[in-house]
Amino acid sequence: MGLFERGKEKILLEGLMPERALLRLRRAGIAVYNVQKIKKNRIVFLIKKKDSEKVFAIYPKMCYSG
Repeated sequence: MGLFERGKEKILLEGLMPERALLRLRRAGIAVYNVQKIKKNRIVFLIKKKDSEKVFAIYPKMCYSG
């Protein structure tokens, strides 16, 4: 894990329009980092650990690896 990733969690989001999910998180005040589009319907990004509960309240079926 790089120095930048300390205190962050990796999120995998899959859906028809994953970019919309990023907008929704941004509107909720959650910062996302290192966004990578893996496939047309799949993105991976980092969030601060302190924001994890907020993210999973918005998207309860999201996958992550912490």
